[in-house]
Amino acid sequence: MFVTAALKQADLQSKYSPVYFYKFSYEGLVTQLHINVEGTGNVMRAEDMAYVFDLIFGSLTEEDNLTGDRVVKLWTNFAKTLNPTPDHSDPLLNVTWLPVSSTDIQYLDIDKTLDLKHGRKASEFDMWNETYYSYGKQPLIGF
Repeated sequence: MFVTAALKQADLQSKYSPVYFYKFSYEGLVTQLHINVEGTGNVMRAEDMAYVFDLIFGSLTEEDNLTGDRVVKLWTNFAKTLNPTPDHSDPLLNVTWLPVSSTDIQYLDIDKTLDLKHGRKASEFDMWNETYYSYGKQPLIGF
């Protein structure tokens, strides 16, 4: 439900400005505090916000702290420069986050490492696009 609309928004907006898409996959202290639902993955929607706003209570590991520092650095860089990784030599980030292009919904996978990946669920995205445009009626289409 959330991913399809986010992918569509990234695709549409990327025609007018750079769009930086990401997936937060890090399983830290926050992930251990809730019940996991089979088939959805272990990291739930908006868990990254706990690292952005320092809302984690309990004993943090070095990886928890590193992930929090990375997320804050990415968001701060973007706020300052409109580019989350402007300094390609920054050892904290050690990645160049490329924006979405018209041919590739690439994304940064934020986990124990930062990895740029390509084709975020492209086949599912195409299927949902076709379904929405085949069966949806304007103005009721959700995107």
